[in-house]
Amino acid sequence: MDEPIIRKYLIESVRIDEEISAVLVGDLHNCVYGSDNDVLLDRIRDCHPDVIFCTGDMIVAKHPEQTETARSFMERLAGIAPVYYANGNHEMSFHLSEAERADYFSFLLSSGIHMLRNRHETLLLKGNRLQIYGLEIPSSLYKKFRIPRFSREEIASRIGNPEDDHFCILLAHNPIFVPSYFSWGADLTLCGHNHGGMIRLPSGRSLLSPYGYPLPRFGYGKFFRDGKYAVVTSGLGDHAIPFRINNPKEIVHLILKGLS
Repeated sequence: MDEPIIRKYLIESVRIDEEISAVLVGDLHNCVYGSDNDVLLDRIRDCHPDVIFCTGDMIVAKHPEQTETARSFMERLAGIAPVYYANGNHEMSFHLSEAERADYFSFLLSSGIHMLRNRHETLLLKGNRLQIYGLEIPSSLYKKFRIPRFSREEIASRIGNPEDDHFCILLAHNPIFVPSYFSWGADLTLCGHNHGGMIRLPSGRSLLSPYGYPLPRFGYGKFFRDGKYAVVTSGLGDHAIPFRINNPKEIVHLILKGLS
């Protein structure tokens, strides 16, 4: 399997004082790079992260008995830097029984992973105060061949509202709701799910959406609006249709720094 690339983005904010190196990973789907994901972990170490964010879908829901790859990877990832994890649709799928889901989550918690299931934690890091939220998106909003709605008010009903004196990071697996995440008030929203659109055009735009329609607006990349950012990763793995064109798998390296 080809090694993932490192995709680097600069995030600037008046709410950041000292520079932070962060890594975003998502959509592993049980893929393996080298023995026990040694290659992937080494690439992440090369970024020297102060904190690591995971936007879910590390497992494949239709194979709930096959979680060892994700367990091993996440356990070793927590040995590199603090890891904050929000669930994707595969972690919440009906294919997993409640017992299987509870066992997987229990393992992650015992490995030191910060599981953010419609809750937040405050992280004091290098003089910065980060408020990190994990949004668990209802399974009904992942159904194909529809354009779902998920408002700022609905988000707030699940996780509350961000505090103005913190740099707010929202982990939200599904990027189709980026306008609502901006409206909710996240300084930085991190998403996955779209796998880069499977095919990316020369412009970098995604060709396909998981919902079955073309050219999704927030399919891949970095987006900016009114001082707020959203980053959508193409992810680390595939499932169902292992097919990509002009769309490499990636580790996202985020540099958070103050405005000069």
